[in-house]
Amino acid sequence: TEFALDILFIDEDLKVVSYKDNAQPLDESGISSGSPVQYVLELNAGLRQKWGVSVGDSIAYTRN
Repeated sequence: TEFALDILFIDEDLKVVSYKDNAQPLDESGISSGSPVQYVLELNAGLRQKWGVSVGDSIAYTRN
C-alpha cells in the first residue's frame, strides 16, 4: 500500500493472535503472523493502539 498500516492476524475463533503495528508503505518484505490464522484485518496505522486492541481480544462483524 501507499500508507502505513496496523495489521491484525485473527484465528478461526475470531480472536486476535498477533499484530504488526505501523507496517511501512511499499515494503514488500513478508510479515508473519507467528501462528495459523484465518483472517487478516488491515487498519490505518495507529488505530490498533488507539482502540486498545490486544492479543486475545475478540473481533465481531456483520455482513451487509
